[in-house]
Amino acid sequence: MYVVPKSEIKIGDVMFYGDNSGISAVEIDSSVRNLGGTAKITIPRNFKKRDGKGILDCIKVSDPVSISLGYNDTINLEFTGFVSHIGDGTPIVIECDDEWYRWKKAEHLSKSWKETTLAEVLRFTFAGCTVECPDVNLSGGFIIKNATPYEVVKGLKESYGFYTRLKDDKVSCFFPFEFTGYETHTYVFGTRDADILQSLQSRNLSPNIAENKLTFTRKEDVKLNITAVAKQRDGKDIKVQIGSTDADAQKRTLTYGNEIMSEADLRRKAEQDMQRLSYDGFRGDITGFGVPQTKAGDSLRIVDGENPEREGIYLIESVKLTYSISGGFRRKNTLSFKIS
Repeated sequence: MYVVPKSEIKIGDVMFYGDNSGISAVEIDSSVRNLGGTAKITIPRNFKKRDGKGILDCIKVSDPVSISLGYNDTINLEFTGFVSHIGDGTPIVIECDDEWYRWKKAEHLSKSWKETTLAEVLRFTFAGCTVECPDVNLSGGFIIKNATPYEVVKGLKESYGFYTRLKDDKVSCFFPFEFTGYETHTYVFGTRDADILQSLQSRNLSPNIAENKLTFTRKEDVKLNITAVAKQRDGKDIKVQIGSTDADAQKRTLTYGNEIMSEADLRRKAEQDMQRLSYDGFRGDITGFGVPQTKAGDSLRIVDGENPEREGIYLIESVKLTYSISGGFRRKNTLSFKIS
């Protein structure tokens, strides 16, 4: 079946449709490790005028942005946010921040608690939003001093290791390795074996990978060097280091809150999380097409018909989406840890 990339992009009051939109390219980046995603929209400077005005006269910083992409007559919403910067070069590159943009620009807040919970802090910070988070006491109290909501959750990440997602006025805050509510997608490795292809088809599966840069690694071959830090209410952090001391070991830092009160507890927690990062499975990145609509924080099931024992489900840590009429529609997915 022949498919043609299709786009519907709205910037302020200007709408760009399909292959005659004048859009040269779109890039969208998102990661569970970062607060918020970004997008870049590239437009030729000689883009036709609208109502006698050049494109730079029609759009401005802070304009709302929506990007929908797909194939033929089927498109999906991929990004909503606001214009954060308009380049002055050729072609014109319009940079956008996602929904976190308005919380970066929101009113500064100040409040202090001697004893509080994560939920109470988030409900104060994001008044009117739905809050989803674990039942965590911030026993050392918490201080917000002339900070935007974005700066508050950035501080929570740096001090306690929480990751925070925002979607449709719902704030979800969670510990690493405790993701919930993700959607599972499936990527299927290609094969030239007719019997394997027939077996995949019997499962309603077919190869759908554009580029595969994954490597399969045995647990015993994984070298990790982890620095674990527990933030304490008296300002003196507890720190332990575990794992391989080899020069080529992968270095990771894990941050925990002040609910961990001793070095022994911190070491035990860090060793548990290191076991999650040490597994038999795939590591690296894998690129698919526009469909399925993978997103950072979702999970990806890898199907290898030639090596079925390697099938597994992984957290998608980040997604880089690229789109253009000439280059097609791709999603580069970087895997984090193995879920199952």
